[in-house]
Amino acid sequence: MEDNPYKISSETSYTSHSADSSLQHDLVKASEDLASIARWQAFFGFIGALSCFLIAITLLAQLFFSGGGLSVAGEGGAFAVGTFFLMLVAYGLPTIKLFKASRSARLCARQADGFSRMIEAQRSFWRTVGLIVCISLGIYFAIIVGVVFFGVAMSTLF
Repeated sequence: MEDNPYKISSETSYTSHSADSSLQHDLVKASEDLASIARWQAFFGFIGALSCFLIAITLLAQLFFSGGGLSVAGEGGAFAVGTFFLMLVAYGLPTIKLFKASRSARLCARQADGFSRMIEAQRSFWRTVGLIVCISLGIYFAIIVGVVFFGVAMSTLF
């Protein structure tokens, strides 16, 4: 006799019709819960993206209505606007993917290929988030290396 607690025996297998309908009901409930959570997360992502957009537009307006355009604010103002537009992309792309994932989660139990679409939408969302994290880490690393290099260069001047 084996002592494998994970082995599925004929007594524990789900072969009855009531178990299948219970499993279907659980799948519908889980996909609706997932859709609800994803909609809330996407809503807050949309708020973050909208905030970045409004800040970038406000900074851009300050640059151009200050009288001299980019020459008055210098490169710092243009850098700030560019940073907020990059943040808009960093918030906006995952938010769009998350809205798609929530839509596919709602349709999961109603369509024959709904579950595979839901998994594909989740995979796409997390792949996008992972790509943005990798890009952000690369930018942080480049900034840290640049600061160290600039600090060493300035210390040799004095």
